[in-house]
Amino acid sequence: MKTRSAKNKGMRLQKLVGQAIADTIGEKFGYGENVRSAFSSEVGRDIVLTGSALEKYPFSVECKNQEKWNIGAYIAQAAKNRQMGTEYQVIISKNNFEPHVIMRLDAFLEFWKIYLLTE
Repeated sequence: MKTRSAKNKGMRLQKLVGQAIADTIGEKFGYGENVRSAFSSEVGRDIVLTGSALEKYPFSVECKNQEKWNIGAYIAQAAKNRQMGTEYQVIISKNNFEPHVIMRLDAFLEFWKIYLLTE
């Protein structure tokens, strides 16, 4: 796959994930909004959350849309790029495979505990 095609494939997943997060937390998605996809040249998280969006969804999100996965490397990258005060998430996908989330078990359980307490 050509470099440009691979980047486009990654950006498609970023936009899908960013829009899904925005819809879920009641925010707008796009440039100039509290939920946006990172620019291809931007270092760090793939989904940029600020302001009220970050308060509602305290995760640093790394997206990987590749046919061959290297989960350990993805987790290391997400942990390295994690914003202070957030937990990391890795969203993985590939052709004919819906996106899945990878995160630390204790972070997932803490997230659920908070969710259950707010019901």
